[in-house]
Amino acid sequence: MAAKNQTKVQQGGTVTLEVAFRLYSGGPLTDPDTVPTFTIKDPNNVIMATGDGTKTAIGCYTATYVSSETAEVSDQWKIEWVATINSFVVPDSWEYFEVVTSGSASFTNILIADNWLKQVKKVLAYPSLDKAILSDDEIIDYCVHPALVAFFTKFPLKTTTQQGINGEVVINFPDIYTIGVMDVRVVDIGLIYGTGTSFWDLVSYNVMGASGSMNPGQMFGAKGYNPNSLWQQRMFQRQVAKSLQNQNATIKARVNPYEKKVYIYSSISGTLNIIWAKYSVNFDDIKFERKYDVIKLAQAYLLEHLADTTSILNDSNLDITVNADTLKTRATELKTEVKELWDQFPDIVFLHNA
Repeated sequence: MAAKNQTKVQQGGTVTLEVAFRLYSGGPLTDPDTVPTFTIKDPNNVIMATGDGTKTAIGCYTATYVSSETAEVSDQWKIEWVATINSFVVPDSWEYFEVVTSGSASFTNILIADNWLKQVKKVLAYPSLDKAILSDDEIIDYCVHPALVAFFTKFPLKTTTQQGINGEVVINFPDIYTIGVMDVRVVDIGLIYGTGTSFWDLVSYNVMGASGSMNPGQMFGAKGYNPNSLWQQRMFQRQVAKSLQNQNATIKARVNPYEKKVYIYSSISGTLNIIWAKYSVNFDDIKFERKYDVIKLAQAYLLEHLADTTSILNDSNLDITVNADTLKTRATELKTEVKELWDQFPDIVFLHNA
């Protein structure tokens, strides 16, 4: 068993510690001759609990321990298992776990269902090589999290903010999950009227309005009722107003991603509309057709971590020999597959500011 911290529990919390027994190193799972027993010791080697393991599957057992409210905060808590297989005592069947301060933050804020996490771990021949290097929480933190960030940077979620504007305003990014701005514009702006009418407006009115060619209804209540070509007059007025608006209105927007602010100026009254780009810590927020892309990316990070770790550390703590170069090659292949697929989609940029 790996002599490292794989599980955390808060003071006063309950922890479930898992163990898997195999017929031989790297071999198939098998049940011990009798139900395995466990002993839990504090950092001072004082026995805090004993009991029998609870079987969850062939060769797989758990021990449940309720930590006290005053338990010592340390990563040197230890569980020792006692078991025999074919009358031989199983060696090195112990593991550290950690007690953390009561009320501390969760160990990971990433939300991912166990069935999806198993798909990530499958790249390491899970469950045969389960927890060879990283615990589930560590896989989520070091592999799933960066894969989520990469995905939502390419395919961000969208939320909208609306408010009135007349002059300059500064808008803060709504929360820590907002990574940028996809669109800024001022809408529903008031009309700006000039003091006269253009020559071509008069020509159009004379041709289309005064002649009556676009004046289908003359009686009140009749379909198309349009006395004195009122429709056309309003249409021409709006055209003139929009033309003056485009000429005279000033609308500017600037995004500062470091300050996490948006600076907007509008010389006319209107409604400010901002579409924010956001990322999520929830795996279920990924579009279903893209989920396996993110799994591949997480698998690549997992392989890279295992390759880097085995390149640095002595392999004596591992039950098998790991070829780091092969892992890195496979990680690169997975990254390339995802990159080539995602490159078919345009990058999200600041699209509009008027």
